[in-house]
Amino acid sequence: MRNDLEGATKALAVARKLQPKRPGLALIDGSIAARSKRWQDAITAFTNAAKENDAGSTPWFNQGICHLALDDLTAAHAAFATAAKLDAKDVEAAHNRDVLAKLLAR
Repeated sequence: MRNDLEGATKALAVARKLQPKRPGLALIDGSIAARSKRWQDAITAFTNAAKENDAGSTPWFNQGICHLALDDLTAAHAAFATAAKLDAKDVEAAHNRDVLAKLLAR
């Protein structure tokens, strides 16, 4: 399978023109930014996605991954903690939160 970030970016731009307030666009924007390793842009997009109704834990989890890529363990811990709080079944977020808590306690 081919990784087509340029195509995804173009499709996102079209979707934004057709339905600018459509839920989920910020999450897609963040995913594209993260795949391009534009971590700060991704964090901003995931923050915007988290503000949408029914966003769930995904934007927070993804934000945590971006903070880890930037070596910001404190922010990553906070993001994973929020994801785990929003979805008690998200064991990966809870695990990441707990591991980071131990690292930060050193």
